[in-house]
Amino acid sequence: MTDYIAIPEVFYSFAGGEPFQSCTVCSKNLLVNDTQYIIEKAIRQYPGYSAQDIIFEYALCLPCLSRMRNEVSPDSAQIITDYFNSAVDLPGRREKLIREAGLQVEKWISHCLITGVPSGNIAEYHLYAHCDGGDLLFSYLPYMISRDAVEQISLMLSSETKDIINGFIDQHFSFPPHLKELLKKHNALIT
Repeated sequence: MTDYIAIPEVFYSFAGGEPFQSCTVCSKNLLVNDTQYIIEKAIRQYPGYSAQDIIFEYALCLPCLSRMRNEVSPDSAQIITDYFNSAVDLPGRREKLIREAGLQVEKWISHCLITGVPSGNIAEYHLYAHCDGGDLLFSYLPYMISRDAVEQISLMLSSETKDIINGFIDQHFSFPPHLKELLKKHNALIT
């Protein structure tokens, strides 16, 4: 079995209604084969309604993501690694999902990776995907993380790392100042 599918709509850019075209940082064309990148989308649900809001979304090519990761303080990088390692067995999860769900992306993102809570019971969550050109790869991603889990991680990060994340928000999201501050509270997570 091949472990990729065409990028599903859940990972399309809300703004454009189609797959992300370019890297948020360097503007590299992402839809070229052998161009790997990560997508993050923060989503707000409204209990009792089918409506959702996209709080923010972006795509980063792997070289830009790697540069950002290298800017993160070593302590924060270790905290993130330890947190994920203690919460989930990523290789075991991937193996189980490939065996039981195949390439049904909905099953991969149906529950919080960290807490196991179903997405329908979560008001805000982040979706993550690993893509190559026009394909979604089933590596350790895709996955969903609840806002509560993102906040737990954020509380453990160094102020230096939080400054890097906030600088990314300031530079790449053109919202009015009061909305930008709200976005910073949702902490883009460097996966």
